[in-house]
Amino acid sequence: MATKVNRKRKSKPPLHRINIVVRLNPTVLDPQGGTIQRLVSDNGFPEVSEVRQGKYFEVTLKEGTSQERADEVMRRLGKDVLTNPVTERYEIV
Repeated sequence: MATKVNRKRKSKPPLHRINIVVRLNPTVLDPQGGTIQRLVSDNGFPEVSEVRQGKYFEVTLKEGTSQERADEVMRRLGKDVLTNPVTERYEIV
């Protein structure tokens, strides 16, 4: 009886991978960060004075996306979709 060999094709790396970090504005109170900071301190890290919590997004664009379009997507995702401009700011990393 013949054995079937399953050969997976290696996929090409994506042309564009976008990493976007969203953080609260410095003037906005961060209650979750405060809770995390207290947990950190209670677990043996008293030198940690502040923790600010944020979000991290990793976005992969389809192969063949132009650099111009990738730049536009990065800007619009960060500015118009993933953040609340009143309380948050974004950074492309």
